[in-house]
Amino acid sequence: MSRNKNIIAILAFAVLGVSVCSCGYNELPPKTSDASKSYIKPKGEIPTQEERDAVKAAKAE
Repeated sequence: MSRNKNIIAILAFAVLGVSVCSCGYNELPPKTSDASKSYIKPKGEIPTQEERDAVKAAKAE
């Protein structure tokens, strides 16, 4: 009877050890779908001729 208890205890510790060692922590965040599909980028504004001239003048200085 004592031998059976020892075998059961060893099996219980083995199962516990395997379950603890097999639980890994994943450091990477979960993968999701591409976020750029749901985000609408605002359209840029074309600068006027006055603004372009002001930038050219500032660069020339």
